[in-house]
Amino acid sequence: MNTLSTQKGFTLVELVIVIVIAGILAVGSVQFVGQATQGYSDAADRQQLATIGWIASEKITRELRNALPNSIRLSASDTCIEFIPVIGGSHYKTLPTSLAPRTISAIASGFSSAPANTRIAVYPTAVGAVYGQSNPGPISTSIISSLSTTSSLDTITLAGDFEFISESPERRFYFTQDPITYCISGGRLNRYSGYGFSGTKGTPQIIVDKVQSGTFSIAPATLTRNAVVAMHFELVGGTTHIVDQEVQIRNVP
Repeated sequence: MNTLSTQKGFTLVELVIVIVIAGILAVGSVQFVGQATQGYSDAADRQQLATIGWIASEKITRELRNALPNSIRLSASDTCIEFIPVIGGSHYKTLPTSLAPRTISAIASGFSSAPANTRIAVYPTAVGAVYGQSNPGPISTSIISSLSTTSSLDTITLAGDFEFISESPERRFYFTQDPITYCISGGRLNRYSGYGFSGTKGTPQIIVDKVQSGTFSIAPATLTRNAVVAMHFELVGGTTHIVDQEVQIRNVP
C-alpha cells in the first residue's frame, strides 16, 4: 500500500512578505525607543539647566539681601553687579566726629571679637561716597583692629583715625567687608571677592559656565518700596533655559 507524504513549508513570496513586515515593525520600534530616549535626554538637560539656574540665582539673591544700603552699582554694560556685604550691625552710643578719635562705643552687637578685614559704615546715602574711600566718609578707610564687649556694650577700635561724614538719625551702624562682584562674561557667571577697594579683581570663582547672555538692572528705592535688583540670563546645554529673578534690597541707611 502506497502512502502519500505531504510536505509543508513557506513559499518565497510568503517569506518576502514576512521579512518586509518584520522590517517595518523593527523600524517603528527603533523610532519609538529613540524618541523616548531623546525625550528623556532633553528632559534631563532641561532639569539640569533649571537646577543650575536656580542655584546660581539663589546664591546671588542671598548675598544681595545682605548688601549695604546704597552700595549696589552696575557696570556700563549692565553685565556686572557690585555691592558691599554686611555681616552685622547695631546702634552706636558715641561716634568719631573728628580725625583724631578712632573708638566707637555701641550697644552689644553679638560679636565677641572683631571679624577679619571688617570696616564700619554709618549712614551710607550715595554710591559714590561709599566706594570713594575718603576721610571723612560714610565707611571707614581703616579696618577694625579690636572689639571688646561686655554684657551690654561694645568698644570698637579702628586701626587708624577716621571721621564719619555724618551721623545716622537712628544711630545705626553696619559691620561691612570687602566688595563682591558678579560678572557675566565669556559664557560664564563669575564671582569676584577679596580685591578690597582697589578695583583690580584678580582670578574669579566660576559659578556657572553655560551662560549664553545676561544682564542686571536696578529699580531705585522710593518712599513706598525698597530698591529691586533684577537679573536675567540664558543658560545653554542641549537646550535653553531662561532665568529671571528679582531681589528686594534694603534702602534704610
